[in-house]
Amino acid sequence: VYDSAVIAPDTDHTIDGFQGTPFSGHFDGNGHVIENLTIDAGESSAGHSKDYFGLFGKIEDGSVKNLSVINLDIDGFVSWYVGGICGYNDGGLIQKCLTTGRISNSGGQSTGGMCGYHTRGIAEKSMARVDITSTEIPAKYTGGFCGFNDNGNLRKSYATGSVKGREYVGGFCGGFNASATIERCYSVGRVTASGSSYGGFEGGCDPKGAIYFSDCFWDVETSGIGSDGEGRYFSIGKSTLKMHDPATFNTVWDYSTPVWYQPAYR
Repeated sequence: VYDSAVIAPDTDHTIDGFQGTPFSGHFDGNGHVIENLTIDAGESSAGHSKDYFGLFGKIEDGSVKNLSVINLDIDGFVSWYVGGICGYNDGGLIQKCLTTGRISNSGGQSTGGMCGYHTRGIAEKSMARVDITSTEIPAKYTGGFCGFNDNGNLRKSYATGSVKGREYVGGFCGGFNASATIERCYSVGRVTASGSSYGGFEGGCDPKGAIYFSDCFWDVETSGIGSDGEGRYFSIGKSTLKMHDPATFNTVWDYSTPVWYQPAYR
């Protein structure tokens, strides 16, 4: 059991902000699998929370690709920046990665199945099947794939885990997508929120930022939110039947080349 990120952890939790050395290299998993990663933050001390949790604590202009982290188990405690692959991605590339398992971040902020906080970087062709819970005050920004997306690009990815949060909760991205791009993504997990800012796909957007959403969907039945054809923020709700029907996506997603395909989900 780890009490910090395995790679590029925050080295001093008594000081605000990241105190370690960010990962700026290139990690190619070459299709390998990491199983049963367990991280337990424990309780905060000296008035400071323990932050930056995941396989990587912080990625900065680096890349992680072709890697699966399955059956992960992460427990945060009022922690900031918690995700399966990384807690905080600043300008990095996450590509062709898979995460499965559970994340609990009591009262924490920026919690996601793939990445907690995503800024400037790209996350693409990846899938998160992680059940997430972050419901205690002051929890915010909880998403099946990404907790908080700030000026980042999320594309050709999906999330299937359940998401339970408080404010800014979404099946794919938690909230405050600011100056962000999200395209050709979908989510199907159950979404539960105690606050007022939530959605089947995204939990909220910054109206002052330039937001570009394209061809993003959520399952209104499995998520428990919305009705078929409903638009919320910049995504579209679809029935389970239509989410299984390639005709829903044929006009907007490229099935003719091996760039993108829609996997089956349960």
